[in-house]
Amino acid sequence: MAKKRWALRIFVGVLAGLLLLVGGLALFLATYDWNNARGWIAKRVQDRTGRELVIEGNLAVHPFSWPPAIRAEKVTFANAEWGEKRPMFSADAIALRIPLLPILRGRYV
Repeated sequence: MAKKRWALRIFVGVLAGLLLLVGGLALFLATYDWNNARGWIAKRVQDRTGRELVIEGNLAVHPFSWPPAIRAEKVTFANAEWGEKRPMFSADAIALRIPLLPILRGRYV
């Protein structure tokens, strides 16, 4: 009987720890100022594409909307070095909705 109680306590402790971790992550995602991530995002895009991405305006991420959404303002994406000097893409605002079900099924572009 004591072994079962000990196993139950371990199980409850692990479950409580996981719930706290998930809750903390959810709280972080809900309250994080995504404008702080603009430089990090621009660096990752440049590393992958070789082109400069500039997000001058507000960056808003809504991870708990269905589907999750991202909105960025005053966005510029540079053209390739061998291309024209003007940007490949420039917009006052862009909005993205990310459908999770196709991604979870392995169908993404």
